[in-house]
Amino acid sequence: MGGEARLKDGDEVIWLAAVDGQPIEIVATGGLTLTASTLGATTQRIRRVNDNIASIDFTASVSGEVTIKSLKFTFEGLAVPVNKLFSVVLIDPITGANWNGSPVAGCQAGSARTCVVVFNHFNQGSPVIIRGTTKSIYLRVVDSRLFYDGLNTSDSLLVQFKSVSDLIWNDGATDRNLDPRLVPWQFAAMSYE
Repeated sequence: MGGEARLKDGDEVIWLAAVDGQPIEIVATGGLTLTASTLGATTQRIRRVNDNIASIDFTASVSGEVTIKSLKFTFEGLAVPVNKLFSVVLIDPITGANWNGSPVAGCQAGSARTCVVVFNHFNQGSPVIIRGTTKSIYLRVVDSRLFYDGLNTSDSLLVQFKSVSDLIWNDGATDRNLDPRLVPWQFAAMSYE
């Protein structure tokens, strides 16, 4: 993805850009800015244990802290196995541990090769992003060797927020969602060999 595109309405801005050849999206909506990108290879990716597929940065504005209440990720593509459970977890890249005690969540697709993972019960309370700071997390597939492996083909995987309610956060007074113009937000795209 080359160049940059912007949509501005009040305090909401979207940038699409490339850094070191990797597409990133930066979404600012009220007091929260999100930046996300695919981690590692985007083509001919190797299936493995502890496959960190995306990095997501949450930045709280200088006007106040932000509480992340719920995250809902949709996994789609040929790599998503049919009727086979795989697990996903949110990782703090600094500690290597589950982010704020987030549980491991299972994802199992039907024939449409689409499944959803929701994180809304954090064992250490809802994560808080302190005003003016950024918190990075990794979206990890616990074992991508469980993904479908087609013969002589690359198997695509797309991870996205598909609905405004796929991210629920609180600005200290009000629960907020993604702006409808921002969805679907595709922040991780790759293909496995």
